[in-house]
Amino acid sequence: MLAASTLSVVFFASAVSTHAQSRPSRIVTPEAQVQWWKIIEASGTLPFVTGLVWHERGFYGHVKDIKVFAAYLESRLHIGNEGIFRRGILHRRHKDIGAKRLDFRSDRGSLGPGSMQIVFSRLTGVVFIDMDEFNPYEDVASFFGHAREVCLNRLRARKP
Repeated sequence: MLAASTLSVVFFASAVSTHAQSRPSRIVTPEAQVQWWKIIEASGTLPFVTGLVWHERGFYGHVKDIKVFAAYLESRLHIGNEGIFRRGILHRRHKDIGAKRLDFRSDRGSLGPGSMQIVFSRLTGVVFIDMDEFNPYEDVASFFGHAREVCLNRLRARKP
């Protein structure tokens, strides 16, 4: 019951448009952006995307070949002790990139501090990449950690 309640909070918080925010949900320093870029490089995803630029809360760009990119990420899914990504459905906050989204997140600490999130639209080819403290697909504790992170970021964005 508690997990369902938390999931509802996450979906509610994620469904609110980011364009309605008066402030960004979190401030990412230029130094952190450089660190994020290094993690993106370490993930091996750069050859598959083009035009990655920083915008408010993460990097946006375009996937060169959607099927090839999806196959690459699928090939790195976490199975047993292998792989670095997990795939899930918590991508509703990223409606701005288009429909038919896929969400991949690296295990916490597998590429650096935190968890890298890659969301892209199979329809538009737009990709969004950012870093979160927790990967909600990794385990129950990480799910609740991510729910807390999302809620705090949403509250921070609403403060006057």
